[in-house]
Amino acid sequence: MDLSFAALHRICEREKNKFSPREIEAMVSIPDGRALSDEKLVEKLESFGIKMNKESFLQMVNRFLSAEEMFYWYFNQENVRVKLTGDMAEDWLWTCLVVLWERWAPDQPSFEMIDELMQDGYDELENEDVEKVCDMWLKVWKWILKIMDERNLKTLDDFDDKFRGTQSVWNWVQDVEMELGNAGCENLYYLKARIEFTGEYMKRFSCEDKNVLRNMKRAFAESHFKLGDTKTAGSLFEEWLEQDPQWGWGWIGYSDYHWLDCEENQDFEKGEEILTRGLAVPQVEDREEIIDRLVMLYEESERPGEAEKWMALLPPRPPLGIISKVKNLIPSKKRRKKKKKK
Repeated sequence: MDLSFAALHRICEREKNKFSPREIEAMVSIPDGRALSDEKLVEKLESFGIKMNKESFLQMVNRFLSAEEMFYWYFNQENVRVKLTGDMAEDWLWTCLVVLWERWAPDQPSFEMIDELMQDGYDELENEDVEKVCDMWLKVWKWILKIMDERNLKTLDDFDDKFRGTQSVWNWVQDVEMELGNAGCENLYYLKARIEFTGEYMKRFSCEDKNVLRNMKRAFAESHFKLGDTKTAGSLFEEWLEQDPQWGWGWIGYSDYHWLDCEENQDFEKGEEILTRGLAVPQVEDREEIIDRLVMLYEESERPGEAEKWMALLPPRPPLGIISKVKNLIPSKKRRKKKKKK
């Protein structure tokens, strides 16, 4: 897999324990560059045969998407390449360009700046500061859209092909949606931000991955529900399910908002009606999951007879002991779960 310099440097930083002390001492990191003044960074560039000032640098920035692209442009200059001698000279050249870009062109984000802020968000998840993560990632999203507009990139795959980051944007947008939902449980601002985010995604990327688009639709409607705009949310689901009636989790999501996600005023009748409509669709996807949700609804509404009738339609499930053994064989995937309102 082709990774950017930024991603490779981050991997080296995280795997330092696998290197010898001498190798670690010779490494150059972005923090090493940040410890130097602008004057010292410029001096280093001059030692590589590159004359640089802020004005000339800003002119260069408009030509490239990353410090890595700028690095290769300089590396292909014969007078520069012959001076890149000594340990880690090439790493120093790239590091100087990264740091000067951060300082001199903060409003013209580089791929390195995007990759770092994206990963800082993942690191912050360990501290459970979801709102801070969302603020960081919404800034990243604006940067990404800005670059896509300026460079006429139409799809997230187009962006990822050039970005080659630690995390693919295609994966990351799904985490953004989820964390905005988590933050929205405590702060309605983030539900509004989630509507804006998922709405922008649906407008721009409606022809991309079908399942991701469906999840964005659910999040868009769910946020309207939680903000009290049930009429809009219901209309959206009715429209989407008319266009895509096989969408099993669409029926489940639409039903959930009437009873499972309600703390009060649960409308079991409406939830049941939606699920049974979904089950009546020929070749509906995730049919077993719809039935399972219907069983849950009947149990929640204290209708054990109906629950048993529908449960009989589900395939036999293995004893719990077998399930536990099977689960232990599956590699764990670290992923946060959505919080429920208390």
